[in-house]
Amino acid sequence: MTRLTDKKIKSITTPNRYPDGNNLYLNVSRSLRKSWTCRVRVSGGHVRDIGLGAYPAVSLKEARQKRDVVALDAANGLDPLSERKAAEAEVARLQSMTFKKAALACFEMKQAEWKNGKHQDQWINTLTTYAFPIIGSMPVADIEARHVVQCLKPIWLTKKETAKRVRQRIDTVMRWAKAMGYRTGDNPAALEGNLEYLLPAQKQQVTHHPALQYEALPSFWKQLEEVQTASADALRFLILTASRSGEVREATWDEVDFENALWSLPAARMKASKPHRVPLCDEAVRLLEKRRQLCSGQYVFEGQRAGNPISDMAMLSLMRKRFPQINAVPHGFRSTFRDWAENQSYPHRAVEYCLAHTVRNKTEAAYQRDDLLSIRRKIMTDYGSMTINN
Repeated sequence: MTRLTDKKIKSITTPNRYPDGNNLYLNVSRSLRKSWTCRVRVSGGHVRDIGLGAYPAVSLKEARQKRDVVALDAANGLDPLSERKAAEAEVARLQSMTFKKAALACFEMKQAEWKNGKHQDQWINTLTTYAFPIIGSMPVADIEARHVVQCLKPIWLTKKETAKRVRQRIDTVMRWAKAMGYRTGDNPAALEGNLEYLLPAQKQQVTHHPALQYEALPSFWKQLEEVQTASADALRFLILTASRSGEVREATWDEVDFENALWSLPAARMKASKPHRVPLCDEAVRLLEKRRQLCSGQYVFEGQRAGNPISDMAMLSLMRKRFPQINAVPHGFRSTFRDWAENQSYPHRAVEYCLAHTVRNKTEAAYQRDDLLSIRRKIMTDYGSMTINN
């Protein structure tokens, strides 16, 4: 049998099947389209004709090389056709997992981690707004850093916090996709060593919540006493405990220990995800006793809808409507407390505990077993007295 040559292949004008030897064939169709096949016998005695590509895209030399690989696989017990179908199925599986599908699957998995529905909505809504229009339909396996840049660049300098969250959430989806086997390689949304070279540097701006000077707090307290609503009670309790709005708003009766004048918040409700005890001054206890007479549900500061706490805007709305002359927001009263405490002689560490701040020094944190409750009780008692009686 004469083996094929490039010259002979180019001269063929008759449809047929032309052997090259060792089970390699050149197939010529009626339209004179030329392609390669290799015939092998696999385990079980089945004969397979394996396509190797069209000529001249696949040259004679390349066809022979591919034939040798297929023959070796068959000799080792592999079924080249089944292997190819499996590979094609894997490609189809990867192509079917788009970024949007991956994000929704990741979102469903992570929902149990979040403490409130508002955060859940924000997580998926930012991706819906800024990522889905650009990469939503792309397979996660194909997404590169340049695609992530397209999502972030329009808001990178104008909406810095939003851009930061979008990048973090794309990063999370990509980590999920890799863990699930839908992509390999580096994370295209990683900032360090990646996007930091593709996006301009963001100038960091420190923003402070508007806060009331502690010298003006007693006067404001007297004005606040004239308002007797659940929102006003919540704001008074927030001031007396130097707590965050969400911690106060969702306070429940099972967290309150009247006998020991203590409010104990579980880790799930704290920003640092660690349980926190708040010593209550006398005025805070009296306020809670009043609330207990008014409420029938589980929440200390029950809203207009039975069984629900006041809304997340209730205290801020109260300040804007009733005290428009006061340039402060509820969260700012934590700064008011800090400013007052720093002008006293209290230990810095105890003040940080009052604010439920996380200790940044890991070595120091490892040795802090005591939450300094007795010292903090004196601090909060003194602060309550200053606020009410000064």
